[in-house]
Amino acid sequence: MSSFAQELKINNVLQKIKNKLKQYPAIKYEEKSNSMTVFPSREIGFPVTLYKGKNYFMVSLKGWHEEFIDEEEALNCVKFALSDQCRLKVSLVSLNLQHLIFLLG
Repeated sequence: MSSFAQELKINNVLQKIKNKLKQYPAIKYEEKSNSMTVFPSREIGFPVTLYKGKNYFMVSLKGWHEEFIDEEEALNCVKFALSDQCRLKVSLVSLNLQHLIFLLG
């Protein structure tokens, strides 16, 4: 796929998201050439980002991410991530270098 065709594809996906967000004018988002981040409307929420790679889309939610080849699958993931049904459990793991050497050694 040419870079022009890829640019058209990402613009199409981003436009679909923007069209949906027009229904929710209070929702803030940031658009870049190959990504869009939708910011949470509440403090307990998390940002949802859609990136366009060379041959894939990636949806990212505060540390979690999934790659998609299919545009519609990526859009469905974004829709779910922005819904009230999506929950994200964040677990932080802290290892220092000594623990890492022990685990690998």
